[in-house]
Amino acid sequence: MERFKVWVDKVYDDNDEEAYRTIYFAYLKARGRSTDRGGEADFEALPDGGYLLRDRENELRLADDTDREAFVAYLVERCCGSRFKDMAEWENRMHDVFMDDLRFL
Repeated sequence: MERFKVWVDKVYDDNDEEAYRTIYFAYLKARGRSTDRGGEADFEALPDGGYLLRDRENELRLADDTDREAFVAYLVERCCGSRFKDMAEWENRMHDVFMDDLRFL
């Protein structure tokens, strides 16, 4: 779990106000809900059975499906906790905050 935390913290550090998008796309891809290449996060199956998740600056290697599922669960717990029913609701709220911030520029 510590390496999941380190990856997410780096995403926040490197991407500032748009980090929520990277995290949400990482969630979708690690969960198997998005197969497109590009965007805020890339996710690829490796020949050895593991996975590689990367954004513009950071990489996270997931050893197997158990590790991948643990990462997905970590994101849900960290982002949603008891405040949001799911990651889609969290992403929508973060987007609203982002758009509100833009209005003041």
